[in-house]
Amino acid sequence: MIEIKVHLFAHLKQKAGTSLAVLNLPEQSTVLDLKNELVSRFPSLQGQLKSMVALENHSQIRLDEEILLKTSEITIIPPIGGG
Repeated sequence: MIEIKVHLFAHLKQKAGTSLAVLNLPEQSTVLDLKNELVSRFPSLQGQLKSMVALENHSQIRLDEEILLKTSEITIIPPIGGG
C-alpha cells in the first residue's frame, strides 16, 4: 500500500468538508484510482473530478491513466487555461 496526501481547493474543499485527505491505495494505483477512492470517501464529489487536473508533488501534471509515485502528494485543481 502507498499513502497519498490529496489537497482539495475551492468547491471541492467545500463539498468534501476538508482540504486534505489521506488515502491508502495499492501500489501501481493510477490517478483515476485515486479519484475513484475520493468519490467513494466523499460521495459529494461525484461528477466533480472528471475535468480536474492532478498535480503531483507540486510540479508534475498527471493524467488519469498514469501510475502514482509511492511518495506522491497530489493537488486537485481545475483545468488550466491560457490566453
